[in-house]
Amino acid sequence: MAELETYSMKFANGDTIKVHPDGSGNWLSDEITAAHLTEKNLSHVEIIQEETVIETREDQVCEGIYSYLNTKGFFLRDKTTEEKLREENAMLEDAILELAELIGGE
Repeated sequence: MAELETYSMKFANGDTIKVHPDGSGNWLSDEITAAHLTEKNLSHVEIIQEETVIETREDQVCEGIYSYLNTKGFFLRDKTTEEKLREENAMLEDAILELAELIGGE
């Protein structure tokens, strides 16, 4: 992706913002907010050039937004296997507790 190009980034909830790559893997945008960077929104992210989806990313993580010159920067990365397993284990624990309550009649 070209640094000077403007792209659109579409999140899972349908929100779309204008972004620019910085050449080092980070994204720059005046429009980015913490609300865009929720786990649900980062579950599916599309990078769009003009009207064409040029890249699709699943299960992304962002460590936060930082100031960069006159705009804001952020970096997206894939969830690690450990992060995915931790989430899956938490979901299974919740399901087991729910079943135990149903069986126990409480």
